[in-house]
Amino acid sequence: MTSIGVQTDDAGHALAQVNIARLRFPLDSPELRDFVDGLGSVNAVADAEERLLHLREHGPAERAFTSRTRFPAPAGVR
Repeated sequence: MTSIGVQTDDAGHALAQVNIARLRFPLDSPELRDFVDGLGSVNAVADAEERLLHLREHGPAERAFTSRTRFPAPAGVR
């Protein structure tokens, strides 16, 4: 297995770690069932972190709902 430590490029992007390995069993084998079953939650955490970092850098979108803003009234309603 190969591991790479933290590296940062000129744009400030950081690569925390990459692990490269060869599987000894197919992904759909009983030996890897627990590993494969856990991938969804690990990827969900990574996706949420990416969105959070974007929000911190750029702020909420112009049309984003927050507790400080109200939804606009539908057209034709006072």
